[in-house]
Amino acid sequence: MKSQLLRRSVILSTAVIAFASCGKDENTLVNSPKNAFRQPMAIDQLKDTTNYVNAFTDNGVSTVDMTIGNNVYQMFRAIDAYGKSPASSGNPISAEVLNNMFTNTNNPYSGNFANLNTAAEKMSAFTGINGENRAAVIDTLELWFEKLAAASAFAGQTGGEGTAGILTTATGSRYLVDDKGIEWIQVILKALIGAYQLDHISNTLLVDRSLDADNTKTLAGKNYSQLEQNWDQAYATLTTRPVYGSAATNQSSGESFMGTYIWEYNKDAFPSTHINFLKGRGAIVNGDRALLAEQANKLREQLELTMAKSAVAYLSKFINNVGIDNAVAAHAMSEGMGFIYGLRFCKIKGGTASFSDDVLNDIGFYGTGIWSLTAQDITRASNKIKSQFNL
Repeated sequence: MKSQLLRRSVILSTAVIAFASCGKDENTLVNSPKNAFRQPMAIDQLKDTTNYVNAFTDNGVSTVDMTIGNNVYQMFRAIDAYGKSPASSGNPISAEVLNNMFTNTNNPYSGNFANLNTAAEKMSAFTGINGENRAAVIDTLELWFEKLAAASAFAGQTGGEGTAGILTTATGSRYLVDDKGIEWIQVILKALIGAYQLDHISNTLLVDRSLDADNTKTLAGKNYSQLEQNWDQAYATLTTRPVYGSAATNQSSGESFMGTYIWEYNKDAFPSTHINFLKGRGAIVNGDRALLAEQANKLREQLELTMAKSAVAYLSKFINNVGIDNAVAAHAMSEGMGFIYGLRFCKIKGGTASFSDDVLNDIGFYGTGIWSLTAQDITRASNKIKSQFNL
């Protein structure tokens, strides 16, 4: 307990306090200054295939810096890879290592992610900033790291109702679950899509307090303004690609995390997400406050609808597979549970912790787990989400 409190203290002390909570739902940008040092650009020349990094330059040098956003994004990928490893290797993992990855302490990264050990960023500092109780969000994630690690001790055995271990789908995919059928890595990942990606992009970087940042001069030693950096960090929190979605095929988004689920469950938004980011950045160059607010609000709406639609879709997948392929059903329900937890960060649509927890209670998350769920339980939970988000 002492070490947990110490970790929480460290996490909270690294929070990005400049992004204090804000009660506004819409961006008005009353005080946003007109850009005083850029040449105006033709917004209508920006297309959904335009390279984000190359589109905004000063004397031939890009003014886009994706370092901060992409560093934290790669930390997310590292947690993903480590957390899923027991299902393929059969080896247990450590909650301490997961916490070290989350807080970027004690050089936890290796292999392709080893460079992150020297990064200044900590994923914990970008998570749950705008939650009703940020300390509770961090404590919850720490608890889930422990549950994942505990389940991983049984990665060498077959799981089932009342038994932790590996569930294998008809097609050979392997998922590690606890005795209640919960695949904790999926809960963690989907919750972080809400608590980290959605919250940092939508509630931290695309609201007035960040979009009213200085846009009259470059930062010391940089060739971009604070406002330009805020917008670029939002883009880099969604994707590492200079053209979001450029690797999409009929079978895959070519993206990860939130970027994947926009493609999978909010396809109406997928073609426009990249152009919304481009137009918003162009609006910053031109000092066009109205266009900037418009693009920010569109993006926020897209991300929140993606969370809600994904939650509903995974509840449906559970119903369609339970009793037929229980490995698929458990996997789907665990993803759905994580997305439902993340709905508390959907501020435009009135997402709250109590709403998320109420829906989670409907599907046994805080009690019996998934094996005793009924179609009525799922329907009740799904209808609550559809009503709240007008789906």
